[in-house]
Amino acid sequence: LHERVDAELDAMLRAGVIEPVDCSDWASPLVPINKPDGSLRICADYKATLNPSLLVDRYPLPKIEDVLVNLNGNMFFSKIDLSQAYNQIELDESKKYTVINTHKGLFQYNRLVYGLASSVGIFQRIMTNVLSGIPNVQVFLDDVIIGGKSRMEHLQALQTVFQRLLDNGMKLKKSKCVFLAEEVTYLGYVVSRDGIKPDRSKIEAIVKMEQPSNVSELRSFLGMVNFFGRFVRNLSSTLCPLYQLLRKGVEWNWNADCARSYSEVKQLLVSVKILAHYDPSKPLIAT
Repeated sequence: LHERVDAELDAMLRAGVIEPVDCSDWASPLVPINKPDGSLRICADYKATLNPSLLVDRYPLPKIEDVLVNLNGNMFFSKIDLSQAYNQIELDESKKYTVINTHKGLFQYNRLVYGLASSVGIFQRIMTNVLSGIPNVQVFLDDVIIGGKSRMEHLQALQTVFQRLLDNGMKLKKSKCVFLAEEVTYLGYVVSRDGIKPDRSKIEAIVKMEQPSNVSELRSFLGMVNFFGRFVRNLSSTLCPLYQLLRKGVEWNWNADCARSYSEVKQLLVSVKILAHYDPSKPLIAT
């Protein structure tokens, strides 16, 4: 890990993401994080240093449900991903507070950094402004999806997106981009002209989870399950025995009802069907 951290710090120096400083009253510890693709991300632990003193930018993230609804009626989809997304955003003079303490000395960030309480809000605000007003474009941080009701309409939207990104000096990660597809995986779902369904890899991860042995593990399991709750009818009833274990003052007792509920919800998730896109132009019937 030591050699990998050295290599990543050197790469960040060459790219101008960080620069050395002699001293700082705000130095925060370095935190290396392994990314899903096997590469390393250098972050900082600002929880006890900078974050408590920040006036946090609370620009809201869009609700995933709203993003999915807005994809209704599209026949083609493209998905783009920014390369080293946060590192494409330059910081102003406030960068002097972002210093990290490493075995190679002190470095301050010249670009937006993971771990800052304001980073998410800042980045979402910038991306929303950059791509605002383009039809059939949805933005969730660095995950951008473009729809189109026809091939021509889709290509026009793509061209506008590319031009906006180019004008703002933003670069894409080609390996994570998908263009002119009939279905794409986006924000944990598979999206197509017919509707949405869970990303199969997410369901497999839930199915492979071991039986919870404490409240913390149970909360984690329920959080993953509820993300796909819209696909399972009467989910709250199925999970009732598990929720009983979360009640204040209840002693942990994984009984037969809990085991049955745990097994049943996994089976239900494996067998979920596609949900049609919500169409606000059609009558809504509650049952």
